[in-house]
Amino acid sequence: GAAACVACERFRLKHGRFPKALGELVPAFLPAVPTNPFDGKPLTFRAFDDRVAIYGWHEHSQFAPQGPPADFDEGPRKGEPHGGRVWLPKSRALPPPRDPDDEIPPPREKP
Repeated sequence: GAAACVACERFRLKHGRFPKALGELVPAFLPAVPTNPFDGKPLTFRAFDDRVAIYGWHEHSQFAPQGPPADFDEGPRKGEPHGGRVWLPKSRALPPPRDPDDEIPPPREKP
């Protein structure tokens, strides 16, 4: 998964966009489409306007079964996802959006 994330960033630097599929990374950035080390199937990949998400699934995880991460809408899937995301530079290391209901009121002025 990590090598695929790095390859996606290198692809973006060269082409000005993220790949639409992992196959676009072969052979210039990866020797083959990366596979999930747990089942040998291709890694799960989704491209968005501001990021790509790449995951492998471990169906016999020690953790409780859970659904897919929010980046995937494939429906319920048993197991634990392992992978990562690569964001556009303008979106990297930004804090989460603030919720206006969580605003702290300014201190009161002294009379």
